[in-house]
Amino acid sequence: MKFTAGVLLFALALAGCGKAADPTRAVPSTTTASAPTRFADARDACGIGSQVSVDDGGRTVTVNGIGKDEMGASLRMEQTDCLLEKLNVSSAVKKHMETTRALDGQQTDEWDGIKARWTYHPDDGLNLILQDTH
Repeated sequence: MKFTAGVLLFALALAGCGKAADPTRAVPSTTTASAPTRFADARDACGIGSQVSVDDGGRTVTVNGIGKDEMGASLRMEQTDCLLEKLNVSSAVKKHMETTRALDGQQTDEWDGIKARWTYHPDDGLNLILQDTH
């Protein structure tokens, strides 16, 4: 009885299907929503609590600033400054945020693996989305 190369490869492939998983093989880690992240750590260090939304398994944070007519669940500028300081914002990015005018529309910048998008209006305050790209 002669075996062709195709039959031999098929038999070898089937033989490999019954092998147990290699216990020494590394399993890739994933970030879970309950794992601490630099966004959640910064939020907690500033005592902001639920006023800042940390989503996407800790990879996104959303900040809704206080405008001149707002109160309640929005952040005061001092709280936003604390959050940015804990995230080691560069002076250039901070100046970019501080000098944004309502007419400038949505702005973007980045530092240390964090992408930032924000808008500013006196009535709405600074609205900011940070994304961890690491």
